[in-house]
Amino acid sequence: MGVTTLVINDYLKGDVLPPIFLSFRSAGYAEEQTHFDPLKGLRTYGPYKPTDVKVIHLLPREWIEKGLLSEEMSESIEEEVKRILSSLLEKSGRKVEVKRVEIDNITPLVTDKENVRKEIFSKISDGENVVLSFIPRLSLSKEVSTQLYYRMKVLGIREQKPWFVTQAYSERTLNAIQNEDYFPLYNLALNIFTKAGGIPWVLSSSYRLDYDVVIGVAWSIKRIKESKSTGPSIKYYGVTHIFDERGVWRNFASFACKAKTESLLNSLVESVLKVMETQTQLVSSGKRSAKVLLMLREKPKENAIEDFSKMLNERLSKELGLSLSVDVARIFEGSPIRVYSGKYDHRLPPKGLFFEISSKRAILITTGTLKGEEYAGIGTPKTIGVDVLYTSDNKSNALWRSVRAAFAFTAINWRNLFGSLRLPTPIHYSRIMADLLLRLPEEDVREAFISLEGKTEEVFILEPKKFKERPWFI
Repeated sequence: MGVTTLVINDYLKGDVLPPIFLSFRSAGYAEEQTHFDPLKGLRTYGPYKPTDVKVIHLLPREWIEKGLLSEEMSESIEEEVKRILSSLLEKSGRKVEVKRVEIDNITPLVTDKENVRKEIFSKISDGENVVLSFIPRLSLSKEVSTQLYYRMKVLGIREQKPWFVTQAYSERTLNAIQNEDYFPLYNLALNIFTKAGGIPWVLSSSYRLDYDVVIGVAWSIKRIKESKSTGPSIKYYGVTHIFDERGVWRNFASFACKAKTESLLNSLVESVLKVMETQTQLVSSGKRSAKVLLMLREKPKENAIEDFSKMLNERLSKELGLSLSVDVARIFEGSPIRVYSGKYDHRLPPKGLFFEISSKRAILITTGTLKGEEYAGIGTPKTIGVDVLYTSDNKSNALWRSVRAAFAFTAINWRNLFGSLRLPTPIHYSRIMADLLLRLPEEDVREAFISLEGKTEEVFILEPKKFKERPWFI
C-alpha cells in the first residue's frame, strides 16, 4: 500500500508561539527565576514550592525469592532517589528521608486479601508518606500487574490510617540504573516530590494566560455488575481537574452517572461546580466574573455543549455568585496531518507552530524542536487538534486563546522532566484518572471515595477520602 501525499497550494494562517518559560524557586526579595528546561531550572534554582519528603520503600520478599529484585538493586534505588531529591532540595534546606520496610507477599493484594493489607499498614507509620513499591510489569501477566498497580494506587486512601500515597517503579527503572540512564530516575524522583505535596514549577509570570482557570475533563464507559437480579449496568465514570492561571494543579472531582447524554452533562456541571468551589481567590475575593477554558478529551453529542454551558453559567451565578465567560475546546490526537521542516536534517518543525484550518479549528505542534538542533523534540511530527466547541466570544478569538493555553499546559506536566508530553496536562491528568476509575474494582471505588449525591438526578460526585489537593494519581 503506497503513501499518498497531499500538497496544499493555498496558504494557511499560522504562527510560532514563543518558548514557555517556567518559574522556579524565588531568589532574594521574591525575584522570579525562570528557565524553559524543567531539569535545568530545578537543578539551578530548586522547586517553586519545596517540601520535606519522607519515602518508605516497601519491599516484598517474594520479589527477592523469585529473582525479580535483588538486595543490591533495592539499595541502589533508595540511594539514587535520596541523592536526586536531596540535590534538588539543597537550596531550600528541606529534608529527604528514605527508609525500607519488608513484607512477605504483595501479589495477593490483587484479590484484595485483608491479611496483606493489614501487614502493609502495620509496617507504615503515620505521617502522610510516599510509599515506593516495585511492580514487575514484564514478569507478571498483564492482568495481574495492572490490577496490582491500580490497587496499590488507592490503597493508602481507602483505609482510615495511616494515610499514604504510592509511587510504583518497574523493570525500566532497574535497567536505567544498570545502564546509567538517569532520565527515568529523575522522573521517579519528580513524581515522588510532587506526590509529597511539592510544586516543582509553574508558568512564568511573563506568560499571561487569557483565563483565570483551566479545567480538564475526561470520562470512560464502564460495565458494572450491580446484582445478579438486575444484571450489568453501564455508567460514565469521569473526572474534572482544575488549574489556576499559573498552571498549578489545584484539585479534582470525579463523577459517576448513567450512560445517557443528559446525565453526562449534568455530571459535568456538578463536577465543575465542585472544583470551582475550591478556587477561593475567585469566590471569596469579591471577583464576580471569571474566564474559564474547559478542555475536553471527548466530544459530546451535537448541540449538547451549548446547553451545558448555559446550565453551568446559571448554576455558578446562583450558587457561587460568579458570572462565567466560557470557552469549551476539544483537544485531541489522531489527526492525519503531519508537518515537516526542510531546515534541519531531522525534518522536525519548531515546537509551538500552529495553523488555523478554520475559524474554530487549528492544528498545533507541541513536541517539535526548540532552538533548532539543540532540543530536537520527540517522535514523529504529529499534530494535535484544537476545536472550539463553544464560546461566549468571537470564535477566532477563542481559538487563539485556546491554542496558547493548550501549548502552555504541555509544559506543566509534573510527571516528566523532559518535555515529552504531546497533549496539555489538564487532558493528560484527566485521562489518567478516568482510566484509573475504569480499571479499579467497584469495591475499591467505594472504599477510596466518598460518594456525594448530586443536585440533579442520577449524578454522584466522588471525592477521595484523603489528599484532595495532592496529585496522588499521577
